[in-house]
Amino acid sequence: MGFRKADYIKVNDILASRRAKAEADALQRLESLHAKIPELAEIDAELAKTGARIFEACQLGSEGIAERIERIKRDNLALQARRAAILIENGYPADYTEPRYYCKKCSDTGYDGMQMCECKRR
Repeated sequence: MGFRKADYIKVNDILASRRAKAEADALQRLESLHAKIPELAEIDAELAKTGARIFEACQLGSEGIAERIERIKRDNLALQARRAAILIENGYPADYTEPRYYCKKCSDTGYDGMQMCECKRR
């Protein structure tokens, strides 16, 4: 059974709205926590530099690259663990700053992998 174009557009609009709300709410929670917990903001700033650190490690040549990347990975995982611990210490779940999508399967995109999600069919 196919969708009428108008229905398809309406469903896509609903999903986009849900996704945008979940992401905006997550950003609001994050900004609020950054104001309350400066260490969390510092950790997030460091985590945001990961891509640049990997790029720099690659620019130094192939010799020793595995070790440089492994060090970045260890640092990143330690920061993630500290971040989760800070949230928990302050009474929040570790995933508090993640978007809370209506559909956990597709994250409100309408697609689970390459397949149309159940939520979009309904």
